[in-house]
Amino acid sequence: MKRINHHVASGQQAFSWDGSTDAGGRAAPGRYKLEATANVGGANTALPIAVAARVGSVSIDPAGATLTLNTAELGAVALGDVQQII
Repeated sequence: MKRINHHVASGQQAFSWDGSTDAGGRAAPGRYKLEATANVGGANTALPIAVAARVGSVSIDPAGATLTLNTAELGAVALGDVQQII
């Protein structure tokens, strides 16, 4: 799809994608997988990632044990999977 190289300091980094492919065209609409790797000590290492999305509604299961955040961008997200609320 598209590989983007960033040379940044350690720590949290902001990132955005313009929707283009490596060939320069527009990527087809749909869901995409995001992966981040870093060269750590000469080896490629997978990094944890986080994405932001606006919550449109909240669903409560009938037993009241779990909450689900409903987003247009990511679909349904369990509250337990949320790292930060802004």
